[in-house]
This record gives sequence, C-alpha cells and structure tokens, in this order.
Amino acid sequence: MTKKQRIIRIILLTFVTLAFLAVGIIKLSGSQMELDMFTKWGYPIWFMYFTGTCEVLGAIGLHVKRVSRWATLGLIMVTIGAIATHVIHGELPVQPIPATLLMLSLFGILYIDAKKTTA
Repeated sequence: MTKKQRIIRIILLTFVTLAFLAVGIIKLSGSQMELDMFTKWGYPIWFMYFTGTCEVLGAIGLHVKRVSRWATLGLIMVTIGAIATHVIHGELPVQPIPATLLMLSLFGILYIDAKKTTA
C-alpha cells in the first residue's frame, strides 16, 4: 500500500467510523427522532435497536483486522437498506446523499484493502 493509499484509507475509516458510531448511538439511545422515523417507515422499534447495534459494532469492527472486511461488508448491507428506505419513502433527493457517501467510502476502503492484499 502506498503512502497516498494509507492516508486515503485513514481519512475514509475516520469518516465512516465517526458517522456510524454517531448514528448508531443515536438509535441506541432511543432518540425520539429515530423512533418517529422508524414508525413512519413501518419498521418495528426493535429493528431500530438492531440497526443501531449493527452500526456501532460495524464501526468498531472496521478497526479489528480479523473482522474488518466482514464489518465493511455488513455496513454496506446496512447502508443499502438505508438508501432503499429513503428512496421507497420518497425522501429524495436529500436524504439518500449521506448514505450514498458512506457507501462510496466503504467501497473505497474495500478497494484499498484489496489492493493491499494483492500487492
């Protein structure tokens, strides 16, 4: 991995970690805004806590070498669900933008990590 790739990976990891920790903790805290959104979307409240747990564990898992690839893939799945939810419920164009940026960042991490293992 080149120095430039290392720097980009650190930036992407920092962005993704902070974002998923923040949204996961908000969900796990039982935020009224999140409760209202999950209710509006027709999801059970337990799913909000499940999603928040996945987000927090995924953010931590990104930094554990043995599970980082699985954590990245898991967070991609969570993000696909978020984007789909926003699109299905007509929350366009603004709502899917943060999730799309997270998705691109996660794919960037996967790409850099794949280059690292093949180099």
